[in-house]
Amino acid sequence: DAATSAAQASVTSSNQEAAASTQAAIKALLQWGAAWEKKDMEAYLGAYANDFQPADGKTLAQWKADRKNRILSKNRIKIQLSQIDARLVNPTTVRLKFFQKYRSDQLEASSHKTVDMKLSNQRWLITRERTSANNR
Repeated sequence: DAATSAAQASVTSSNQEAAASTQAAIKALLQWGAAWEKKDMEAYLGAYANDFQPADGKTLAQWKADRKNRILSKNRIKIQLSQIDARLVNPTTVRLKFFQKYRSDQLEASSHKTVDMKLSNQRWLITRERTSANNR
């Protein structure tokens, strides 16, 4: 009947919107990784929302200064992001879980990460970032 058709159309529309949101967030995540690898600090730090809360308890300004020093001190950085799983939490929030391989001239590390992104001024920005050996 008409009500069922309308409901199905609504679900299809919301599924398409969810898919578009998660794809856009994945693209933003990949751009963040590429900026990190290129040591493009403006793009890398620009991927974080103004209300990003560093997990280490630092202020955002302290955290940004620390990240800049740590990233720019490396001669080379290679970032590989894989097993990306993106889920729409609400219309403006996506949670991404993925496996990250980090390699620089000084360190090699692999970890599972969870990143929350919010839609802000038509850009997906990182609001929360967690690293663990077992967060999947």
